[in-house]
Amino acid sequence: MLTPRQESLLLKIRSDFLEHGFSGFTIDGATRTYRCSKATLYALGATRDDVVKRAIVSYFREITQHTDEALASGTGPTDAIRRYFDAIAQSTAIASATFWRDMAAEEVSREIYSTNTQAAAVKLARTIEVGVREGEFRGLDPQFTASMVSTALEAIQQQRTPASTPTPEAYRELGKMLLTGISLPPIQP
Repeated sequence: MLTPRQESLLLKIRSDFLEHGFSGFTIDGATRTYRCSKATLYALGATRDDVVKRAIVSYFREITQHTDEALASGTGPTDAIRRYFDAIAQSTAIASATFWRDMAAEEVSREIYSTNTQAAAVKLARTIEVGVREGEFRGLDPQFTASMVSTALEAIQQQRTPASTPTPEAYRELGKMLLTGISLPPIQP
């Protein structure tokens, strides 16, 4: 459990990471920037990577909270998935392109993203299964579809998307592609 001072420091570090990235983050630099002791920083993590991990995990917990709320608030599977990807886009919009480049470049952040992507794939597969069962989506393999979405999510994280498509917009577009690809075609009169 963090003290209020440590929690405040973690939020400042996270905010700076989101704005400026974290590839240049060092414990020595942080003691100067945040005017704190190394002991205070080491309370957040035993190493530089541990501090980075803790800050990024706190950001992804927030994203998960927003996306889980979005999924739960959907009026049906289509609406839930639309809300889910809108929540991802909104939550990731606060992070700079530098942050996303650093996420792709550092092993500690790639592991966090991968863990979250796997959890997202499970949630999306469940929602797709409901949509298939209720006749809202065409008959398809929800696990395969979620696996393909997971692959696309990893590509977004690893910055393997066109530079002209910012990360938040890439998430929104992925959601649109998913929904138009699995929805039943309209019934022709």
